[in-house]
Amino acid sequence: MCYQSLSYDKLKPRYQISVQVSDGVNAPDMATVTIEVVDINNNAPLFTPSSMTQEVRFSKSVPVGFIVANVNASDQDFGVNANIK
Repeated sequence: MCYQSLSYDKLKPRYQISVQVSDGVNAPDMATVTIEVVDINNNAPLFTPSSMTQEVRFSKSVPVGFIVANVNASDQDFGVNANIK
């Protein structure tokens, strides 16, 4: 019996439990079950600092793809779910 929700962000990502089955007449049988909790993309990316104002000035003749500002952001998820585009 599980008494709490399994969250990848808050707990271990892998559990091993022993399961016993019995019909009350024959000898019980045991098995080890591995539970792997996978991450889902449940955390939104956040800017660092969380509130910012940045004034950017540039010429109208800058080429397409020219970087006009750099900002920092993070995501509390793991693996590909933590990628920020």
